[in-house]
Amino acid sequence: PHQRQRLVRNYVTQSIKTTTQQVISNAPKLQSISTDPDNVDVSALYLPFRTLSPKLRPLCQEIQNRSSISPEFSNLLVDCQICLLQHRKHIMAPIINQALSQIVTNQNLSLAIRSGSLYIIR
Repeated sequence: PHQRQRLVRNYVTQSIKTTTQQVISNAPKLQSISTDPDNVDVSALYLPFRTLSPKLRPLCQEIQNRSSISPEFSNLLVDCQICLLQHRKHIMAPIINQALSQIVTNQNLSLAIRSGSLYIIR
């Protein structure tokens, strides 16, 4: 059972890594982040993940169903979630940081806090 779980973990994490690399390699084709982060098409960054989702969803649902029965599956589920969140952060952090930097440098403090909060919620 442990080897099968290892294979599942490797499959999920490698699929997410490959998709992240695809997004990063296509990033120059997207609008420039440095000029105006408000115009970055975030949906284009998630499109490859949406394409991957139908392939991983049944597998992840099965892992989630079994996680209540076995701590090994619970750990496997957490590992998969951490992998996805780390890769999403890797893609989104530069865009969010650039946008927040522009908000702070272009506005007074209270307006910057309000605008920054709205940007993050969006």
